[in-house]
Amino acid sequence: MATPQTTKPIIGILCNNTAPLCDRWLTPFKTRDIDVRIIKPRMNINAAKALDGLDGLLLPGGDSNIHPSFVGRDPNPSPDDHDIIRDFTAIALIREAHARNLPTLGICRGMQEMVAAYGGALQKLDSDIHASGYDHRGDFVAMDQEVHKITFQPNGQLFPIFKHLCDDQRRLGVNSIHYEGITEEGWNSEQSTRLRDVFQTEAQCPDDKVIEAISAIDRDFFIGVQAHFEFKGELHEALFGEFKRHIDGHHEKQSMPKTQATPDALPS
Repeated sequence: MATPQTTKPIIGILCNNTAPLCDRWLTPFKTRDIDVRIIKPRMNINAAKALDGLDGLLLPGGDSNIHPSFVGRDPNPSPDDHDIIRDFTAIALIREAHARNLPTLGICRGMQEMVAAYGGALQKLDSDIHASGYDHRGDFVAMDQEVHKITFQPNGQLFPIFKHLCDDQRRLGVNSIHYEGITEEGWNSEQSTRLRDVFQTEAQCPDDKVIEAISAIDRDFFIGVQAHFEFKGELHEALFGEFKRHIDGHHEKQSMPKTQATPDALPS
């Protein structure tokens, strides 16, 4: 049975199992007149039921890394860095949202969950390049300082969104607050074959070729980014404005009355 539509679109936001969800993930939607539904991680989640009635899905960053067993690595000896219940939940939600063409944005851990959902190879990265933002945890202004550049693919979905902020080499500066990611080598590996069937690369770090953004092929808005674009500013407005446009469009489609078959229209 279809879920009744509300007057506002609704975004589902996956929370952590090991730490509370920071308000900075909620505010961008509340200020854009979008209602928020928090999705709590749980084993064996019914992803279809969890996504019913939603117009978008946000997979936010978190304070844990994806368990190595999900990405083809031997488990390391620090289980406190993991949130396995969120891992299972995110993977189920991603696959269901992809099947529905539900507008979806994954940020940092959220992008890594997209990689894991389709068998991609995550690696430990050079922390001097990619994890320096952790030095300022709790200070959002300091965390949002430029750490490195990213270069956009010229024919991708994201470059038109950020083009007005890029230099003449399709580059812009971003923050960086992650220890893991998918490298160019990992992207092109045999392990990531299924991932490449579903996603395309959108941006890379020119310093070490780490993949910084991906988009699902043949989906309207199914985006993963490593940088924390939830922090307010021009980059935030560009990406979240586009996300809102797709959320609103999905809501409008779902709110349209279904065409009723009349006797004259029935097949003979």
